[in-house]
Amino acid sequence: MQHSHFRTVVTLVACIVAYGCGAGGTSRTTAEAGRIVGQADSARISHVSIADLADAFLDDGKDATFSSVVVDIRGTVAAYGMDDNGRYSILLRDGEQDALCFFDAAVAAEFGADGRVYAGAAIGVRGQCQPAGLFAAHPFRLEGCRLIN
Repeated sequence: MQHSHFRTVVTLVACIVAYGCGAGGTSRTTAEAGRIVGQADSARISHVSIADLADAFLDDGKDATFSSVVVDIRGTVAAYGMDDNGRYSILLRDGEQDALCFFDAAVAAEFGADGRVYAGAAIGVRGQCQPAGLFAAHPFRLEGCRLIN
């Protein structure tokens, strides 16, 4: 009886951690969001600070004002890389707040010393806001991102 209860608890914790830490993003999520970002009307895109986005998602989670909304943000590249699924990511920092931005492979040439994305670069990013997972380090993420001027 105790083994069954223990197994149930371990399974539940594993599911919560897998969902929360993974932040729900996949290469498919990034591609779908990329289509939405590409079709967004530039005149209707919100220009917001990373701090305002973080506050909105911390206050309201998945029901935040900016959930599923295409936004433009600006900041300094704190880190960048690529995950096992071929998604490129940038950790964009503005003051004390960070935003995690996911791109498809089309941005590859922009990464590194020869591109616009390198540690310390000041850049703008357009992407679709999505709530992060339960245990994620950031309250939101931007999917389907594009670099903007």
